Amino acid sequence: GADILRLWAASVDYKNDIKIGNNIIGQLSEIFKKTRNTARFLLGNLFDFEPDKDYVEYENLEAIDKFALTRLAKLIQNVDSAFIGYEFYKYFQYLQNFASGDLSSFYLDIVKDRLYTKGKKSLSRRACQTVLYEILHVLVGILVPVMPHQAEDIWQNMNENHKKVESALLTSWPKIKPQWLNNELDEEFSQLLKTREIVARAIEP
Repeated sequence: GADILRLWAASVDYKNDIKIGNNIIGQLSEIFKKTRNTARFLLGNLFDFEPDKDYVEYENLEAIDKFALTRLAKLIQNVDSAFIGYEFYKYFQYLQNFASGDLSSFYLDIVKDRLYTKGKKSLSRRACQTVLYEILHVLVGILVPVMPHQAEDIWQNMNENHKKVESALLTSWPKIKPQWLNNELDEEFSQLLKTREIVARAIEP
């Protein structure tokens, strides 16, 4: 589809020889599917979230939620920098690392317990949904320039009370909330992630 070709155009470093082939398109299709599946998970777990009354303020979030928002803020920063420098291939790399590393294999994997077993209206579940809500909106905004069809597809499947405009293409570029940037927490969780990786490797044998 058009989105895959647009993603290919964004993924190549135009300062070097540009290549295209079935293998390259196949790899990009996997990124497309990863962002799509991530969005499906977010949408599925926000079905009963009403931002006007369920949104949890930053100070009431758990540490892992704040870490997820820190990584989200860094994603926005990095993509901003890549676009300003016309280094579009970095957009592809940042999006892949965020969707696969920070979300799928860490944050979303851990918070499933809270989403599925905590009380429906509990602070813990609503806090997690608040983060998912923020991630979803940033994800859509970042997808728009390169994968507009996927962004619009996600937008049309969002709850009406989650949208302020009628199309993803009319949304503003994502902005960072100052409190999201917490370098101390990022460093702490980065150390935990390194430890987790070492332990996971040791468990295998």
